[in-house]
Amino acid sequence: MTKTKAMLTFALAVGLATFASNYPALSAEQSDQALLQAIGNAKIGLQQGIAQVAKGTEVPTEAKFEMEDGKLMLSIYTSAKGLDTAAEDNSFNEYSGEASDTWAPGKEVFADAAHIARSAQYHTLLGSVAGSTGMMCCSATPN
Repeated sequence: MTKTKAMLTFALAVGLATFASNYPALSAEQSDQALLQAIGNAKIGLQQGIAQVAKGTEVPTEAKFEMEDGKLMLSIYTSAKGLDTAAEDNSFNEYSGEASDTWAPGKEVFADAAHIARSAQYHTLLGSVAGSTGMMCCSATPN
């Protein structure tokens, strides 16, 4: 398997796992349809959102679209001190906002154990993979 295919496979697996874990089974089909329809009208893409928050040492570890109160939201999660800093010495952030023309996300610094644990897992996993979330996103985008 080539490096590009491996990165694409990893990106798709992480995205599908994240996507699948956020929706109850009973309404999954309805949620999927609403999300797919809304993504078709998004004014910002994952790659653009990732580029917007990847500043300084901050490294994106996850990016996703989700529906919230009937609105399409783009969320980008980051390791504040980069992947070279161990998870236990890092802090983790979420940038989230409506996927409109001018994506102006709010920033949340995670303080609860559940978000920190999940972010630390992504941080550790991505730290062991060559490439970046942005590169994987680009690899997953058709030319």
